[in-house]
Amino acid sequence: MSDPISLLLGESTMDGVTRHIRRHYLENENEAKRISRASDRADLYRSAGDG
Repeated sequence: MSDPISLLLGESTMDGVTRHIRRHYLENENEAKRISRASDRADLYRSAGDG
């Protein structure tokens, strides 16, 4: 069973759900990397301030 919009777009509902999940996963992964980089920079600034 596919929803009408998915049928119009020619994809199964499962494909749409999978793509939706994958997009959110990638967004979360990018956000985690960004936070990690910001944390690394903060550590770098702190260690530079100590010296």
